[in-house]
This record gives sequence, C-alpha cells and structure tokens, in this order.
Amino acid sequence: MTSPVKLDYKKYGTPAKLTADKSLSDAEKVKLLQCWHDDEEALIRASAEGLSGGEPSRLQEVLEVLKDLKCQDELNNNI
Repeated sequence: MTSPVKLDYKKYGTPAKLTADKSLSDAEKVKLLQCWHDDEEALIRASAEGLSGGEPSRLQEVLEVLKDLKCQDELNNNI
C-alpha cells in the first residue's frame, strides 16, 4: 500500500516545482523528496532486473534539489 506522502510528490511533476511550493515547510519538502528518491531508486533496480517501462528516472534531479534544500537549511540554522 502506498502512503499518502508518496502520492503527494507526484502531483508536482518535477522536484523543482515541489520545492517552489510555498505552502510546504522545508521539512515537508525534504520528506517528500526523500520518498521520491526512494521510489526512483526502486524503479532503477526494477529496470536493472529487466522490468522496464514507464517514465525516465528523475533521480538526479531529486538528488540535486535535496542537496540544495539541505544546504539552504544548514545556512539558515547557522545565521
């Protein structure tokens, strides 16, 4: 069964659109991006096992946005 959090990230289409949502806290964005990351890794593993199809992976985009968001959070905490 898929958790509601995992469904939420899909409505954004891209990691950049998710992080642009001002209604989400940084913690919520990180949680959604981590779910997205986990799902992308699972898709890559499935593809490696011969189960292909679907959309191209957004893993690299998710990793970049997560990194930027975490760096921004660290900067804000050090001010």
